Amino acid sequence: MDLTIWMFAVSPLLIARISSSSVTSPSTAQSISTNDTTTMMTESTAVTTGTEKHSSESEASTMLSTQSSVMVTTGFSTTTQGSTIAFEADRVTMAELLKDSNTSKGQQDTCDVEFSPARVIVRYGDPVTVTCLTNRTDFRATGWEASVGSVKQENSSSAVWNVSSLTVWDAEPKCFINLRAPPRQCNKQLNLIIYKLPENISIDGPEVIEKGKKFNITCEVKDVAPINNVWVKLCRDGVTIKQKRLGQSNEKTPESGNVTFTVSADRKDQGWNYTCVVKLIFLLTELNASTLQAC
Repeated sequence: MDLTIWMFAVSPLLIARISSSSVTSPSTAQSISTNDTTTMMTESTAVTTGTEKHSSESEASTMLSTQSSVMVTTGFSTTTQGSTIAFEADRVTMAELLKDSNTSKGQQDTCDVEFSPARVIVRYGDPVTVTCLTNRTDFRATGWEASVGSVKQENSSSAVWNVSSLTVWDAEPKCFINLRAPPRQCNKQLNLIIYKLPENISIDGPEVIEKGKKFNITCEVKDVAPINNVWVKLCRDGVTIKQKRLGQSNEKTPESGNVTFTVSADRKDQGWNYTCVVKLIFLLTELNASTLQAC
């Protein structure tokens, strides 16, 4: 969602007027399983200019960057023809991404458990399938303990956790193996993140702004999860000028919040668009400035 600032002379003062808009997320869902750095960005594209509103087509794109990351970018808007969704991945389909995920050993070497894919980031309500396996030969059974989709395979070195629609936030799936020799049984929890794109993103600012004075722009984000991975950026004509984390909570279920940015009014703000951009960022390494800089 954007704010368009207009400046005009009133006596000796130069004034800016802000109009605001909000955008609602579509219901289309998509999941990702990856071992690399993952960034999911939701961005509103409704623009208010004067008395006319222009909305770009809703779309989502997935691509592999040169830094071995997976980025999902979703633009939201509503049109008379409804919302449309399209996925790209530099000639790599989402199915190939899911299939090509590497395996990773569990953190407890004594358990000798591997997951494929090793790390799962799934949208709430989407299907999820993960295989657990062991290289040990003295197994009795392999299975999954979870609040949904529990399974046990006797005399098998592997088991599949398969849920057609993941609609519980506390699934906490663990793979276990029963062994003939010590430790007899061990288990390892899957690295699983369930996310939900915001229901609504809105932007708000004062109706009248005086040149040279500071003013606040507030970005409000409704029902997004996990909030600890959400960053909000304020962009001016496609350039990031400020950014803040939405929340510090470790809560897994959807939460709402807002971020207020303080900006100084200037003559150069005439006709510029301010945009609230929301990013869900899941990193295996520390967050760097370049990850957040681009709008």
